[in-house]
Amino acid sequence: MSNKLASNKKANKQSKQAEAETIEISGNILEYIVAILAIAVSVLVPLYLKNGYHGVGDCKYELYRGIMIAGLSITAVFLVIFWLMSNFKIKDALSVLDGFVLAFSILMIISAIAGGNFKECINGYNGWYMGILMLLSFVALYFILSRFGRYYQAILIAMLGTAFITYVIAILHRLLIDPIGVYGLGTEAEISDYYKNMFLSTLGQSSWNSAYLCTIFPVGIGLYCIAKNELLRIASGIFTLVGFMTLVSQNGDSPYFALAGFMPLLFVLCADEARKMMRFFEVVFMFFLSTKCIALLFAWHPFEGLKFEKITSFVLYSKFMWILAICSVILWMIFGICEKNKIYNAKIVRVIGYSLIAIEVCILCSHYRLYCHYVLFCKRHSFGKNDDSCITNSIFAME
Repeated sequence: MSNKLASNKKANKQSKQAEAETIEISGNILEYIVAILAIAVSVLVPLYLKNGYHGVGDCKYELYRGIMIAGLSITAVFLVIFWLMSNFKIKDALSVLDGFVLAFSILMIISAIAGGNFKECINGYNGWYMGILMLLSFVALYFILSRFGRYYQAILIAMLGTAFITYVIAILHRLLIDPIGVYGLGTEAEISDYYKNMFLSTLGQSSWNSAYLCTIFPVGIGLYCIAKNELLRIASGIFTLVGFMTLVSQNGDSPYFALAGFMPLLFVLCADEARKMMRFFEVVFMFFLSTKCIALLFAWHPFEGLKFEKITSFVLYSKFMWILAICSVILWMIFGICEKNKIYNAKIVRVIGYSLIAIEVCILCSHYRLYCHYVLFCKRHSFGKNDDSCITNSIFAME
């Protein structure tokens, strides 16, 4: 009898062990699939061009849709298998970020329904395709990665490496150097200066390139600020400098507003240690250095058809930028002394950071109010103006 019980226990133990191994294998496969999906989206979609800039929005959407349909379908299959194997139940409570993402999804659907043109909202405007399906795919990616993401280092390398390639191509395009042959330079198919202003890199429209820059670039900057490995610090430093050069040569105002929102937040996040504050001011100095690098490149290889925005002219050629660069070096030296002598007070620095954020919010709100008054004034007097850069021009009128 005892031998029979012992054999039953052994069989149950082996069965549970085999079941645990099966669950582990299916979970590992699921993690691999999610990593491949994230890398495919991060690499293929930004770099893919089918016919130059002709129908660039359509071809990128078709590629992204194909990747997501295949990736989510395979993920769903293995998710069901994983659920069946382990009687999977969500035990962890939703995080605050999860709540915001869900709220975004609900409000987005309500907005689409209340808009009165729900069919148009499903796929979005042709060429852009930022409809409900696209936005819900972003939500799906978030929940899949937050639950089954594992190989973040590989995903990060793929994402930042791809971004670096697009940044370099964008800089070369602003210098009228076309390594990917989309401008048709010197041929009958050469595009006009108007389209050279509007399109660059592998992203297509400059506004799309700007959005991509504003999304990925802060990740590289943050990596530089926290990097402890010397090789990683050098690589992320090169990425940061090239990213700033891309931002400056972009010749648009939106990246600067994104940078103005990100940098005070980075200041607060770096306020814990004097060493991190030194990294912060190294980042600030790299921005000022990038403006001079781009100015030299434009002097060496000018693009005469490129009309600079007010903000671009200011950062490239204003002498005030030299003063700010010197100030960033002085502050870097001050924090270096604090780090060496261990006399750093994180609370005071953090208060300064929050104060900068408050001041910035007040300035932006006041200028937005002025912009609204300007638009209303133009409409009432039928000026017919459609100057999207007027708010930028008003800020940098000091030039």
